[in-house]
Amino acid sequence: MRWLFESKLKDLIPLDIIQQFYDNFKEKDGIKYSHPVSMMLTLALFQEKFNI
Repeated sequence: MRWLFESKLKDLIPLDIIQQFYDNFKEKDGIKYSHPVSMMLTLALFQEKFNI
């Protein structure tokens, strides 16, 4: 997941939190954790596009 782990998102959200939500999405409950992962992806793209 390039957008989660290789973007400037870690400037806003600590990498361990990103990793925790992504792991929970993959391994525990994809439905429950889909919204947080989607929001992190949205923030990563927004940050990339607008250079925040």
